Amino acid sequence: MAQVPEKVKIVNCLKHRPNLKVDSDKIKRVFINLIKNAIDAMPNGGKLTIAGKQVNDVLEISFADIGTGINDEIMPKLFSPLFTTKAQGMGFGLAICKRIIEAHGGTITVKTAKSKGTTFIVTLPIEPKLEIGGEKTWINMPKSSLSMMTKT
Repeated sequence: MAQVPEKVKIVNCLKHRPNLKVDSDKIKRVFINLIKNAIDAMPNGGKLTIAGKQVNDVLEISFADIGTGINDEIMPKLFSPLFTTKAQGMGFGLAICKRIIEAHGGTITVKTAKSKGTTFIVTLPIEPKLEIGGEKTWINMPKSSLSMMTKT
């Protein structure tokens, strides 16, 4: 799903793999975006380490690259729609990732060090929270969006 150059090594340290109740296509989209961003941050090659651990009732998955790091002035804008540092970017990638993870009841955070790399940490609940009426909600959509999908 993501083109990985030969000069980039991906190390998968995900040992414990609990079953999560998530929208797998959307979570896959988040993970692919984080992997592509990490590859872009290592133009001369490097290593991306993907690790996970269960902490109480959440799964923490980290994506740690040894790339260029993120400048301090960029950090506050990082998850903002239409913000990009890429020549061909549109600025939706991380904003969408954040929205997807939060819709699943999780969080996405970032730690970075200039010229040393960046780590994105995604936390997802092992069990989703129940909404009123007992229905499980993965993505919160406004009711008006749903009306466009049904015939009248």
